[in-house]
Amino acid sequence: MDTVNVKGTGLNDELTEHPWTAAVLSDLRRRTGLDDLEFHESIASTNTRALERLRQADWRSPTLVLAHEQTRGRGRGENRWWSVDGGLTFSLLIEPSTSEPDNLSTLTLRAGLAVAEAIETVMGTDGDASSSRLRSPVIGLKWPNDLWIDQRKIGGLLVESIADRPGLVVGLGLNVNQRLDEAPADVRQRATSLFEHDGRTRDLPTLLGQLVTRLDRELTSDVRATNALPDWVERFRKRCVLTDRIVQVAHGTRSVTGRCGGIDAQGRLIVSNETGSVAINSGKVEAIGA
Repeated sequence: MDTVNVKGTGLNDELTEHPWTAAVLSDLRRRTGLDDLEFHESIASTNTRALERLRQADWRSPTLVLAHEQTRGRGRGENRWWSVDGGLTFSLLIEPSTSEPDNLSTLTLRAGLAVAEAIETVMGTDGDASSSRLRSPVIGLKWPNDLWIDQRKIGGLLVESIADRPGLVVGLGLNVNQRLDEAPADVRQRATSLFEHDGRTRDLPTLLGQLVTRLDRELTSDVRATNALPDWVERFRKRCVLTDRIVQVAHGTRSVTGRCGGIDAQGRLIVSNETGSVAINSGKVEAIGA
């Protein structure tokens, strides 16, 4: 069968042409403390499958749905995710420290921080032990759910929940070892990968282990405050690639253009123009000028 529950059956390692052997998956589950790890050779969407698990209430936190290939990956709105060999595509089911629906947007921002920090941890330990440490931050965050490097998108998050169901689904598509010359022209214009950034090939199981650990820690921990602000707000502000740029934000039936002032204490995007300032909870944002 295509689906492997690591707590039960295993993959035929001799026939596997990707890094996700039964031994690797079992080790990943042990190292990260996953309650369950569901692996798919191919699936339409890991988030769709994770939401099914959420509805069935047959899971315990944390549970991972991982795919070698995703054929219909979903992004925010009508966006679709380009998924090929060399990347990571997964959804993590967790019980966050807060289950308030109003906090879904802030949980998305915190998830982005966890992913950025996990990537930098792996990047900082790559190569020769004598190499200098990274000048942080290398990974930028484009509000509300995109990860950037070299001014282009490297990954995207889709955080979802179900009313009256405890738990949260955190989906991530991340370009790791891909060569972008294989991508469609429109993808090459706006996306990149870790490999394209520095020419290094990363070990996907190692990176995935860091991502799972950081996401679980970030989203299940109580929020700490620094100078009366949640600590994640300051961490996000340091990585926000939109700050001080001219942006256009479409939210609902409205569109706002102005200079981005970063985020406020609630994680809302601040946009200012000649009519004043507005705090935006959600929307599609594009940088249109320096």
